[in-house]
Amino acid sequence: MKQNSNKTVFKDFTGELERKLKEGKSFSQALADYPKFFSPMYVNMARAGEEGGILPAMLRKVTEYQATFQELKQFVVSASIYPLILMGVGLVAIIILLTTILPRFEILFEGVGKQLPFHVQLLMKTAKLASSHVMLTLLVIIGPPVAVFFYFRSKPGKILFDRLAIRTPLLSGYVRDLETTRIFRTLEVLVDNGVHLATALKISSGVAGNLEFQRLLRRATEALKEGRQVGQKLKTEKLLPELAADLLSLGEESGQVGQVCGQIANYYEKELRTRIKRLLSFIEPFFILIIAVIAGYVVISMLTVILSINEIAG
Repeated sequence: MKQNSNKTVFKDFTGELERKLKEGKSFSQALADYPKFFSPMYVNMARAGEEGGILPAMLRKVTEYQATFQELKQFVVSASIYPLILMGVGLVAIIILLTTILPRFEILFEGVGKQLPFHVQLLMKTAKLASSHVMLTLLVIIGPPVAVFFYFRSKPGKILFDRLAIRTPLLSGYVRDLETTRIFRTLEVLVDNGVHLATALKISSGVAGNLEFQRLLRRATEALKEGRQVGQKLKTEKLLPELAADLLSLGEESGQVGQVCGQIANYYEKELRTRIKRLLSFIEPFFILIIAVIAGYVVISMLTVILSINEIAG
């Protein structure tokens, strides 16, 4: 790997990894020295592979796991590109309309400004203000979304967002399916390869993106240590889908936790993809409708005044 790579950073990293192995560290211990690159899940899977003498097979499992989540991530990103482009083009069109086109009508309407309909006067004043203060206009339009974005990236904002995400009707379903897929896919890979369920739950709590689900898994770990079933604990918490909790209970009773977790992850990954497709089928025409209404309002207002300007002036 070191010889075949053209990237200096990767060569340095593999060189450091090789040096640690020659010093007597195990592969999992060497990976643990790089927490920015290797999460606890990867380290524990490597350790389980070393202890069971199946490290090559375990690394193949890690590769498959990473490929699955990368595919899901690319699907979500690809599905979001078109609506974002549509929204961006619409905003640019509205800004150009307000700052460039509408101000040119000011001279035409100057003599009859007081007799124009109120909504047209308001539109003209808005256009004049926007064209005179372009930076302020951009700040008003772009500022609030950017401020909200950075707030939600802060620790207090992250806590608030995660709480809202599981309580907002339109968003909670997507969050639940995404976190269910993440958690049970991780449990499948870990448990199937010899990692104890308690350790697997602890690692999965770090994989979950939502803080509420992280706390849930920590409580489930404590319940397991107390001798209770994880599935029953998850069911009483009512955060994960009830079906997933029931299936996990069956897996615990039959001794097939890893296999059942894989089936749960597959089912909710399909559900997530279906939800995203349905959302996009609604968002695209919704954005088009909003842009058409705004642009249509401006154009119709201008045409109405132009066609009746002689009557208004008289």
